[in-house]
Amino acid sequence: MKGHSHTIDLSTESGKSLLSRGRLVDRQHSLPCPEAFMFYILWRVLIQIFKRLTEWASIFARGGMSSDANMVDTRCSSQETPSSGDSPSFDWFAALPTGLQLHVVYMLGSVEHASALALCSRRTYIIVNEYWKTSPQLVISRSSELQCTRGPGAALRVVELAKSKLLSPPNVAFVFYTGRCSQPDLRAALKSSSFPPGMTIIAAQSESLQVNDKAVCEHSSTFSIFLGSFPDAVCCSIPITADSQSTSSESSDPYSTIQQALVGKSNGTYDPSFWKVFVVNVCGQYGYHVAQQTVASIQQHHPEAAIIGGICSAGDVSQATDTQTPKTPRDLRTLSVKRLKEMVREAFGASATRGLIEREDLEREAARSLALARQRDGSLVHVDSGVTVLAMGGTVPLKSAVSKGAERFSNSSWCITSCEAIPAGDKRLPEELEEAPVWQKVTGLRCAGGEGRPSEGGSTTEKDAPGEELGVLDWFRRCYAEAEDNFDHRPVPQTIGVMPPLGRGYVLHDVEIHDDALWVDNREPLTGSFLNLYQLTEQACVMDLENMLRRLKSEVDEEGQELMGALMFSCAGRGPRAGSFIQSAMMDASRFQERFPCVPLTGYYAGGEIGPQALADDHGVFHAGNVSVQGFTVVFGLFIVPRQDGKAAALYRSIDDSPEKISEYFMKKRNEGATMAPEQGAD
Repeated sequence: MKGHSHTIDLSTESGKSLLSRGRLVDRQHSLPCPEAFMFYILWRVLIQIFKRLTEWASIFARGGMSSDANMVDTRCSSQETPSSGDSPSFDWFAALPTGLQLHVVYMLGSVEHASALALCSRRTYIIVNEYWKTSPQLVISRSSELQCTRGPGAALRVVELAKSKLLSPPNVAFVFYTGRCSQPDLRAALKSSSFPPGMTIIAAQSESLQVNDKAVCEHSSTFSIFLGSFPDAVCCSIPITADSQSTSSESSDPYSTIQQALVGKSNGTYDPSFWKVFVVNVCGQYGYHVAQQTVASIQQHHPEAAIIGGICSAGDVSQATDTQTPKTPRDLRTLSVKRLKEMVREAFGASATRGLIEREDLEREAARSLALARQRDGSLVHVDSGVTVLAMGGTVPLKSAVSKGAERFSNSSWCITSCEAIPAGDKRLPEELEEAPVWQKVTGLRCAGGEGRPSEGGSTTEKDAPGEELGVLDWFRRCYAEAEDNFDHRPVPQTIGVMPPLGRGYVLHDVEIHDDALWVDNREPLTGSFLNLYQLTEQACVMDLENMLRRLKSEVDEEGQELMGALMFSCAGRGPRAGSFIQSAMMDASRFQERFPCVPLTGYYAGGEIGPQALADDHGVFHAGNVSVQGFTVVFGLFIVPRQDGKAAALYRSIDDSPEKISEYFMKKRNEGATMAPEQGAD
């Protein structure tokens, strides 16, 4: 530790007395907080911070403060101390030594709380910013937080509040709004001038939103935003509409539009493994038409990616910046005729190149497209019929999880012994079946024994000893009779569960029994797989969700990780209001908050969810692959990062908090145009 070198023993009475008055100075070598007194320090700091959080929120909302270097430097250089009537005083915290401040920032683990502490002094500002500048940051803001759900400027105030909580420039925003949020107000709040260059935005409109923020779990907000700063991530937003597909020179596959945008964002290179996360919002007739194809294509090209999203009312994305597009008309001379035509078609439509024969004419129209691109750059593209996609590449701390909940009919395990693959177009397919590439025709099953629930290892608890064999109809009647004895209510066979021999749970399919056979929409052969009947119940939904959240909590703790925040896409049949089936309001969000009370969450209630296929009797947590558009599920996008263990100590050893270095730090900020720091001032 550079700078001050005076050492005080906190274990003595004089040390505790100095600590209680906030007069400790810095130590030289190690962090000055023995375990016996660390909890005392944190207790005092936490009490003061949480006592004043409401006051800080109101100050931020009024625009009276911003945790930037200019405000901190101006206040500290003039040695002003805010009075109790103006804003809460943290001068006692500013007097704590650097090591203790670092410990507090680490233990809080919240960029929002740290941004409030950064206002204490120039030294504290440097400590907080140095700690967080290389770490992912995620903050939430909502309209009900400011009690400004409607009216001019409401969305802008929510965005400004979110920006005030971040310590680093944001590079991605997840926005959710209802029909009560004014479109002009929304576009004004999210305009490019409000954010740094390269900012990527994806927004979705839905009838109902969901927000968990601190102790609040509510669905009354008309606008919410997750603002993130991910230093090692690259983001790309893509709108897919019928018009964009008609101008594509590649093919009618929606993924061609996605691939073109990813190539443009990667300086002409295309590495599918680089892109780790895709958030997909589907809306309108064209969106419904291409939803499954789009999701399947993304899955095919990015098999390890986390793919999440839902069906909403409308969507918006920021206009993507193509690094391959020339910046000036002079650059057009280096492009091929094919590329010039592509630029003109992308800007003005497929018919815009008709009659353009001479290269000079193509360059003139391409120059017009450049002017249009500059006008659109950073602006929002509204989509009311199509698909909006946010792709995130590089280091992205997001994993996906899904829950559905289904109750099994039989405690016995039944194994498929006779199965035949019937391709599309085959005359043997019953007319009642929907179109699918391959249907599996199951005609024979064998009882594998008693409790057929999969074990944690992914196999079953039964031995593969030969047992009773039944046809499909006899098996169905046997399971139904067993369910009538086990259930308090009349069982309704709603889904078929199929689990491969080494599977981790049962994949649910619609019940399709025709011609004394069970028909399953599945490409892979099912011989040797296990089978059971399931029905959806509230009890099963609650139990499946709670088990998944319990396993999530356990795995995060065991791996030394922490949950920063979560996106939620829940079926409108599961909330937000209590109904005849799910009789508790905000069932998914409220149980998430019970397990993770301080983790922010936002999202919407969808008409269909996009995520990993839900499994019955699942014993895992995270899912990747086998993504589909499904119903009556809840899909979570979980931002999970390693705990910052050791970061405070490492920073303590490297940071120089001498007055000369502090002045030099703010002088550099001033020269960069970020602050008007004076050459001298309070530290």
